[in-house]
Amino acid sequence: MGTAKGSFKFLLNLKKTTDKMEGKILQLGRQQVYLTMKQIKKFAAQAGVKVPDDLKPSPSFDPDFATLGYVDDVTLFKALGFDAVESLDLSEYEDCSFAHDLNEPIPEKYHGQYDVIYDGGTLEHVFHFPNCLKNIHHMLKPNGIIIHASPSHNHVDHGFYMFSPTVYADYYAANKYKTLKSNIFEYDQNHEKNRWTIYDYSPGSIDHLAYGGWGSKLLGIWFVAEKTKESTCNVIPQQSFYKRTWNPQTAAKINPLKQLIKRHKVLYLSAKLLKRLLPLKLLKNKKPPVAAIY
Repeated sequence: MGTAKGSFKFLLNLKKTTDKMEGKILQLGRQQVYLTMKQIKKFAAQAGVKVPDDLKPSPSFDPDFATLGYVDDVTLFKALGFDAVESLDLSEYEDCSFAHDLNEPIPEKYHGQYDVIYDGGTLEHVFHFPNCLKNIHHMLKPNGIIIHASPSHNHVDHGFYMFSPTVYADYYAANKYKTLKSNIFEYDQNHEKNRWTIYDYSPGSIDHLAYGGWGSKLLGIWFVAEKTKESTCNVIPQQSFYKRTWNPQTAAKINPLKQLIKRHKVLYLSAKLLKRLLPLKLLKNKKPPVAAIY
């Protein structure tokens, strides 16, 4: 797990636009930080976020990162204004706050303990993904937030899973969480230095890119949801793509021309032929508008 300039700028934006970035934060796995204290102050100033004057930076717990001048995870989150910074991991080898296997139910003593939970690249490494989501729900305080920074396209064998952004959008909607942020971001292997291209995401917005349309770069998910009084964790979502397809009224509102074509055999066959004749790039490569560059 690692936090580079792109994910830090996401966190700064969240600090700037919500009142949720305070109190007690739990990291799912300790974050290796690809930032010096000088960079943290620089990016925070650019975002209009004040770093606490009394902050005493600590070097990274990874000796190689410390040699580069990178700070540790506690320094990073204290710079964002958190009072307490904790971490959960399967192993204690990186000196986490407490060890637990997220495949298994979290002990009750951790229920309702955290204002923010940060999944900065952990859930893809845990086999029982639904249990992870339930554990997150139980550990969050009412009105607390979960932040997911997860791998999507082009992360083969990085973990057990490469997620589609619809999984978070659909799960948290079904369980009555409030969505605060929903983005996808494009970046490359040199993620700590090179730019991140940010896009807004909503279910259905990239359906046309589902089959080979995204390209060769890495794609990640940034999703933030708030736990409400009505929030649950046991509702199994159905993928919104199919819910739209199954509901004739909804489908007609989304794309009435498509529904008309489906009902007329000649139009349907003509449309299929046209798709074969048109260059693939014209059909596949239209990405959403760029929301930001980090």
